[in-house]
Amino acid sequence: MTPRLNAIFDDLQDALREIIVKHRVTGEEYRLARGWLAEAARAGEIPDLADLLVAPAVDDAEYATDAGTESDAEGPVYVAGAPMLERPFVLPRREDEPGERLVFSGTVRLTDGSPLAAAVLDVWQSNGEGQYSHFSEGVPEYNLRGRLTTDDDGRFEFETVVPVPYGVSVGGAIGRLFAALDRPCFRVTSISN
Repeated sequence: MTPRLNAIFDDLQDALREIIVKHRVTGEEYRLARGWLAEAARAGEIPDLADLLVAPAVDDAEYATDAGTESDAEGPVYVAGAPMLERPFVLPRREDEPGERLVFSGTVRLTDGSPLAAAVLDVWQSNGEGQYSHFSEGVPEYNLRGRLTTDDDGRFEFETVVPVPYGVSVGGAIGRLFAALDRPCFRVTSISN
């Protein structure tokens, strides 16, 4: 172990102890929390939990003095190696792809506001049923995934379909916890109530 890892772990343990003492957590509450964590782990929900609770704080700490895009823009359904698209940009999709046609455009800028030419955008989304390629059975590989570049003025435009809004599974451990907390189950910048 490194001194930094030891220091972080010690601080985490101290913070948890402080919370337990402050709120007088009971043995029964601890057993329920431990069981909930085990259920979330078995269901593979720990990465979602980390994205919801921890990633925003890491970004806040790491980029406190920087402007620009947060580091966790990829999220849990990013897949490397999407095809490089040619103009006019159209995300690869099935002929009968669910969802209404959407043209999405914008401009990529540096933190000083000047346009960024030839920036590579790696775009991915769910389909009109909330499914992602590589994660949902029956959805073709790299469906609604592609890479494209901005023009000389930092602009881009591509055609796709309107995705449906969705959050983490409301029937899973995280969904039940967030329902009990009366908080949304969506991947957001901040979930404090």
